[in-house]
Amino acid sequence: MNVEDLAEAHRLAYLYLRDTNVSDVFNLGTEKGDSVKRVFDICQKVVGQPIPVDIAPRRIGDPAKLYANADKVRNIIGWEPQKDLVDSISAAFEWEKKLPLIMKKGV
Repeated sequence: MNVEDLAEAHRLAYLYLRDTNVSDVFNLGTEKGDSVKRVFDICQKVVGQPIPVDIAPRRIGDPAKLYANADKVRNIIGWEPQKDLVDSISAAFEWEKKLPLIMKKGV
């Protein structure tokens, strides 16, 4: 999930808590599952070079599908993700590229 979507969900949850004085729990997600292969394919595209990958069978106990149902958060606080997986991976990669500069400056 994109950090901007996550931040917006927290902002809306805070407003909900402030305005209603009701504490609640919400699942956040796009309601769309992605395969590990698709994640690596997008990472390679964003990075612009191959990423070594070992393809192996699913481990015992790994779920075939796993994703969040976001109906409750959508209905109660009006949150919906605005970014997709490409946006999320791109933002994470841009952050990682800047991290050495940030660490060097001590920010």
